Amino acid sequence: MKSNRSIILFTSSYPYGTGEQFLKNELNFLSEFFKKIEIFPLKFGKSKKERTTPENVKIHEPILGENKFKNRFNLKTILNSEIDYKTIIKHFPADFNFKKMRFYLSAINIANAVLANSKVKNILSDLAANDLIYFYWGNGSSFVTPFLKNNKAKKIIRLHGTDLYENLHNNYFPLRENQLVDADLILLISSNGKKYL
Repeated sequence: MKSNRSIILFTSSYPYGTGEQFLKNELNFLSEFFKKIEIFPLKFGKSKKERTTPENVKIHEPILGENKFKNRFNLKTILNSEIDYKTIIKHFPADFNFKKMRFYLSAINIANAVLANSKVKNILSDLAANDLIYFYWGNGSSFVTPFLKNNKAKKIIRLHGTDLYENLHNNYFPLRENQLVDADLILLISSNGKKYL
């Protein structure tokens, strides 16, 4: 039986491209219990061909569209955004390392792109306390989690491997502390991941 609840699902590219294939089964299951599922892919992936989804699933254009993403600040965009500067400064890499800095700038810019998307803004502002915001990855769109302070919906983040283990990223993961505090539920795909977290 379907509830009146909605899920806003942020993916890397699903239903575009060929990745995140496990989401197909998950969506089939979720669509039986939730009235509406809205998917916001971050990018197109390797293909603009859309995979089939259940009838109550609405797919939005990728947040980054076809633009090549740059790992640098766009100061004008940042100043006009809803980004919390204290959070940005708090997560600035302690030691100057090019790879860490690149990862940090990428995270801030992705969070800003999600917040600046008008469709995302409209949908998030209409969510009720029993709705869900579901980030399929602990990187990408989920970098916005610390900046969703006034949102009533529950926030869920799924963590896999490359989006969990900091040693794969020079022992640094931007915004991670705030992500974990601000999420209502963290889903891990392995017991090893649970122990690590």
